[in-house]
Amino acid sequence: MSQPTTRVYGVALRGDEVLLVRSRNSFDDQKIWWLPGGGVDFRERIGDALRREFLEETGLDLRDAALLMVDDDERERPSGEIVHTVRIMYAVDLAPGELVHEADGTTDMVAWVPLAQLATLRLTSYATRAIDAALSARRGEYSVDRDLQRVLAATA
Repeated sequence: MSQPTTRVYGVALRGDEVLLVRSRNSFDDQKIWWLPGGGVDFRERIGDALRREFLEETGLDLRDAALLMVDDDERERPSGEIVHTVRIMYAVDLAPGELVHEADGTTDMVAWVPLAQLATLRLTSYATRAIDAALSARRGEYSVDRDLQRVLAATA
């Protein structure tokens, strides 16, 4: 029996923009956008994995992060393999810096994308759910803890 994989991602908002990375979808080899993040290595702390993935995929470091949501899904690859992924998603506040595209990694582009353009992109469903949750929390549409409020206040 296969085990689920654990991955960690961050929603970085800047005014009316969100930070996204682009890669090839392993299910159909087409370009797709998602949130910066990725796999958690064995014995790696979740926060360390989040920081590492942001540095690798965007060139930016985290100033602060707060748990936003946990999400999971199962998908079937063209080979018939079932993939079960558990995603731990954070709202993040980033240190200032220039974006740097990942070299020789899973992503090939990083960009601040206007929220108004999201509907025109091929975006993963979990990224859409996490961005919607972060925007709802930032607007105060549901109760959030103090850490999440602090991070989202810094992104307005």
